[in-house]
Amino acid sequence: MKKNRRNLQNKPRSRKKKRHSPATQRKRVIRYTQLKAIASAEGEVLLRIVDGKFDSPQAVHGSHISYTAYERSSGKQKVVSQVPGSDIHKRNIILDKFDVIAAVDTNDYVLQDGRRISISSSYYSEENLKSHPDSLKCTLAPSFIIDSPRDGLNPEVVGWHLFFTHILPHCISSEQRLALVVDSELGKHVSINLREEPYYNENYLPNNVTLLYASSDTGSELLNKVIRHCDKASRNLYSQVLHGEVVLPEALGGSSEDFAGYVRVIYTSRNG
Repeated sequence: MKKNRRNLQNKPRSRKKKRHSPATQRKRVIRYTQLKAIASAEGEVLLRIVDGKFDSPQAVHGSHISYTAYERSSGKQKVVSQVPGSDIHKRNIILDKFDVIAAVDTNDYVLQDGRRISISSSYYSEENLKSHPDSLKCTLAPSFIIDSPRDGLNPEVVGWHLFFTHILPHCISSEQRLALVVDSELGKHVSINLREEPYYNENYLPNNVTLLYASSDTGSELLNKVIRHCDKASRNLYSQVLHGEVVLPEALGGSSEDFAGYVRVIYTSRNG
């Protein structure tokens, strides 16, 4: 079967500049890094910048975070992407720390009969990131349709779990360092990446996986582009279900206390 691939370039397209009125002016993007550090007995913290990296010998392990964000009209920040690391340039972090990249996104829908489902779609890179640092060739993996997730459950983490158990072992070696791009549970990424807490029930991240955050709603970085493709794939599959191109059985296998069941679907993407 022909694989569905997307080639995401890290080069901006040339386009005519548009004039924006003050009301529609583009948001100012800010990039920064942060860390947590333990002060000395005198209350001092030593900070230093070496080769463009912000660091401290008193930094708490795993607390270095690189952000891209913008300020909303409300004054609150909207995080566009977040990567563990001390370099303000996320591309440098990704190329240094990871071998391959993947993304998983899960969306919620209601069918015409009132049945609630969640659709989880993912892309993954088959080639080493250092081989093509300015572009990313990603393959569309089989998707999962999750039936009737219980109230209060975040279906995103179920999508991650299905990716880890059904997709990851067949496409990425356990020796390859995987950057997994997601757009959920942002406030828990540090503790999940440090294996201080499970990502779902009692399940901790695989040893070779690190969570990265990217918004599918905004942003032009590679991370935003790949998570956006997952979002589109999910919506495309939902359209195929609505139009009868993909028919769901009345009962799905793999039921648990969190959902009624799930089914794996291999389909042709309409992303472009």
